[in-house]
Amino acid sequence: MSIKAVIFDMDGTILDTEPIWKDITIELLNSYGIYEEIDQSVLDSLTGIGISNSAVLLKNRFGIRDTVDNIVERKMDISDNFLSEKPIEFIKGFEMFHSCLQSSGIVTAVGTNASFKTVDLMKQRLNLNCWFNDHIYSIGDVGNKAKPDPAVFLYAANKLNVRPDECIVFEDSVHGFKAAKSAGMRCVAIRNRSNIDQLDLVDESVYDYSLAFDVVQRWI
Repeated sequence: MSIKAVIFDMDGTILDTEPIWKDITIELLNSYGIYEEIDQSVLDSLTGIGISNSAVLLKNRFGIRDTVDNIVERKMDISDNFLSEKPIEFIKGFEMFHSCLQSSGIVTAVGTNASFKTVDLMKQRLNLNCWFNDHIYSIGDVGNKAKPDPAVFLYAANKLNVRPDECIVFEDSVHGFKAAKSAGMRCVAIRNRSNIDQLDLVDESVYDYSLAFDVVQRWI
């Protein structure tokens, strides 16, 4: 089936923000008086699961005596500061890759577990609407159904007026891989330390977008 659309995750897939989110998590734990060295596997386990699910995981893992809602609110306050102040760049090669997609008539969208608030902040900082127009969809658009639920990818495909089997998803998290496959879409991984052992879940993988169009051309 010919590909008509590419749907991107946001954090760690088009934006190099995963290191910032790890700093946010450490700052959150510090705010609760937790200063122990955090195992990298714990930080990696938070990738791509959404802020509410991450709050549940951290509450249970570290015995935080606060409600999940309060943990989420505190993490959002910290993230607002970090994401507003830290330098953020696109993953290498994204701009050229997106231009190649446009030239080939491939429509694009973002489907992310990030909140409306975080998405709006990234829109302002990186001018995401310049790349995706209004096709930037958040977990809030699908009743807060986080990946690996395929809801946000299916929602994006519907808004683009394409079938799931006409879509390629670019993702960096294992939860995103599973969501893409559950949606009936091809999936290309942006390789990183957290997902390197799970690449059997995807159709292809790349380190960045330098050669990504070569991959996509096989399916268009």
